[in-house]
Amino acid sequence: MKKACLKLYKILFPAIKHCYHPRKTLMLCVAFSSMLDAIANEKIFAQNIHTVKLRVEKSFPDEKDDKVFMSYPINLDMDESGNIYISDQYLSSLLKFSPSGEWLASISKPGHGPGEFTNQTEIRYYNGKIYINDQANRRIQWMTPEGRYLGEFKVIEIPKRFTLHQGKIYALNLNSYLHWSSEKQKPNDLIWVLDEKGKRISAFGDHLDFDKNLSPPDNLAPSVSDGFIDIFDEHVYLLFNHYPILRIYTLAGELQKTIRFEGMNYAKRVPGNYEWKNFQRKIEKLPFKALFNAFNVNKQGIFIEVRNFEGFLIDQFDHAGNFGKRYSKEKKGKESYFRDFIVIPLAGGKAKFLILTDEDDVPRVDICVE
Repeated sequence: MKKACLKLYKILFPAIKHCYHPRKTLMLCVAFSSMLDAIANEKIFAQNIHTVKLRVEKSFPDEKDDKVFMSYPINLDMDESGNIYISDQYLSSLLKFSPSGEWLASISKPGHGPGEFTNQTEIRYYNGKIYINDQANRRIQWMTPEGRYLGEFKVIEIPKRFTLHQGKIYALNLNSYLHWSSEKQKPNDLIWVLDEKGKRISAFGDHLDFDKNLSPPDNLAPSVSDGFIDIFDEHVYLLFNHYPILRIYTLAGELQKTIRFEGMNYAKRVPGNYEWKNFQRKIEKLPFKALFNAFNVNKQGIFIEVRNFEGFLIDQFDHAGNFGKRYSKEKKGKESYFRDFIVIPLAGGKAKFLILTDEDDVPRVDICVE
């Protein structure tokens, strides 16, 4: 090993032979060798993953259609008939499309009154209603798919994300007051369960500050607990966005399982997240990078959209966290941003994907199949 390193040293640094230092050279060579091993392992890992290339069956809306326009769509959902609803944050509008992508209606009501919304974020379709996270007006409201106002409640803290089950709202609470404070978040306060009057029924789930098994970071800022929430088969699934950690709770809030996606090389995508150890006051920017873009759980398993600027990646796992396969789709433009997706299970274990994307400032939905 030493002889090999010395040889490598002489090749890399021929001009400084006179200042040769065996120990430093060995350390340099070992570090260089480790870097090469990491690159090789990454390539081997990628080659061993069973990857399915998705084929775009159709894209919508048609750029030539002057009836519909999207500026900054960030979220989509689907009703039981297969109709698709898209939230356009910049236009403060909702767009409705048929299952085949034909434009049906636009609900554009920017404002502050009943049935109006401004700078909304997430939308969710549930039991014949569309629920809107009306960010600028600090409320959650709901309406019919035709846009008729039904109700609302005010919120002190805007939920980062939410989902619905059995008439209850399960909201991810990050408490923005603590984002720039060294004060820790309360235990069992990450997911709030609300009724349609906005009353908090219960709360459960600890922030990553309280996850003693997460190493090396400790005393993390509450915003690091940002994540994605979904409900399937009477269980709440919470995927953290900055670390490859998935928690599964009962509807009553009892932690059933924690899955760490070790072996997927996810952590190597955000090495800086693991260097941040102590959260301090008066910092200008949190040094964390997002690891995932979106998340979906259904009868075929857990689907995770991996943040990747070279193309679209979705990894599928079974409900126990075992890796199944990876779906990929090449990007069409120089700049590609993937916002959200929906998985539609098909026969034979296959699936159809509705992928909300923005490539070279052209937002659209791609209907993709295996």
